[in-house]
This record gives sequence, structure tokens and C-alpha cells, in this order.
Amino acid sequence: MLSHLAYAARTYPDEFSLLVDAMDLQEAIVVIPEIILEESAGNHGMTPERYQAYYEPLFQQLSQSTDIYVVPFETAFQVIEHGAQTASEAFTQFQLMALLLNKGNAEIKPMIEVATDVAGIQAALTLHAKDAGERIIHLFTCAFLFDGVPTVRVYSNENRGVYNIRYLSSCDETLREILRFPTQTAFLTSYELESFDCILMRILQAKKAAWSPEQLLDFLNRYRIKSLKNRDVRFLLPPKFSDKRQVTNQELLTLFLSNEEFVLTF
Repeated sequence: MLSHLAYAARTYPDEFSLLVDAMDLQEAIVVIPEIILEESAGNHGMTPERYQAYYEPLFQQLSQSTDIYVVPFETAFQVIEHGAQTASEAFTQFQLMALLLNKGNAEIKPMIEVATDVAGIQAALTLHAKDAGERIIHLFTCAFLFDGVPTVRVYSNENRGVYNIRYLSSCDETLREILRFPTQTAFLTSYELESFDCILMRILQAKKAAWSPEQLLDFLNRYRIKSLKNRDVRFLLPPKFSDKRQVTNQELLTLFLSNEEFVLTF
């Protein structure tokens, strides 16, 4: 996700405000766990100079619209500790959240169960590099929701590590009770999730009357590139049809233009 935003900010700086407006960040702050930047720095044989050239335009433009905080893992615990009576109580809640979010992982779950401090939880969640960032994002999200933040929106293109875990977590009554959500719908409403495709579709909706079909397709072709064209998108065609599959840019545009009630959900 971060790389697609960075590409857009670097390649089409004059249009990047369209994406910022579609993200609706005016009353929000952007929180990026350090591990997300570490993972992005590990891609493409990054050097410090190359990383700066690749990502600096993104952060410069985003910072004009909202505050951006890059935070260490410990911040998630501190958010929970803020509302707890004691550090011990906060750690118990923190550990339980981490456990519930990762209860299906046979390797990580035992490590969380025996952890005695925040570093132990971090070591468990980063045991394997694959999906480590996603695991930490889920924990941060739950920490903010626990602290009373009414809505947390996660931007990600990951189906398995983010979309699926968010849905499975919404089914967990114990986790919902900790976060004070009486229903699955309430959980999913407060834990928002959007992909890069969702941002693009919001722009198409805003420009539908002003741009021709050819202009709409050109926009998709410029921004929806590489791995985005190979990911499964999820969409609804009310009242009852839903699907998850790869679609070309032309197919996506046709669905959008030919169905007034078409909704791309992820």
C-alpha cells in the first residue's frame, strides 16, 4: 500500500491531491508503526538515498494535509496503559488482545502466552517476517479502539493477512467484549479497512460526471499498475451478488459505469 501511494506522489505530484481528498484525512492523524517503514526499506535493495527519493514526496505531500506519526511497537502498549489503573492491568489486556488476534498461529500463540513483557510480545509477533507488519497493525488498531477512538481506518491491499484477520476478529466475542463492541457490525464499522483500489474508485465516483470514459480508464491505467492488477478485488452488486476476483482496469471500469449500485469493498 505504502509503495503504491509513494509511486503516485512521486510520478503524478500535481494529481496527488485527488488521492488525499479521497482518503478524507482532514480530521485524522496518520500513524505508521516503525515496522512498516522497515519492511518497505527492505524492498528493492533500498539504500538510504534511494529510500528518501522513493518515499519523501509521499510524506511531504501527506504532511500538508494531516499529522504523521511514525511510532515504535511500544506505543501500542502505551495507548492501552493510558486508560489502565496499573501497568500490570494494561499488560494483561495487551497480552490478551495479542493472543486473540493470533490464536490461529500455532507458533506465535505459545510465545505470546509465556511473554512477561512488551518485548516478549513483540518478539512473538515478529518471529516470522511474513505478515509481521500486518500482525502489528491489527494490534495497534485494537489498542486505539480499546482507548476509545471511535473509528480507526487501516489502508492495506492484503487479503489474507489483513482483510481475513479483521473479519475473523470481528467474530471473536471475547475480543469484541474487551473492545466494548456488542455486535460484529459495530466492530467492523469502527475498524474500517480500505485498499488502494477503494481510493481510486472514490476518485472515479467524484469525477464520473466531469470525465469521459476514456479519461476514467486512462486514470486507472496510470495508477492501477503492477501487483494491483493481479490482486483479488471484492465488490458488491446489490441486492445479493458479491464476488472476489481479479479484474482488468477495463473490466473494473465497465462494472463501475454499467451498475449504479456497484460498490468495491476491498
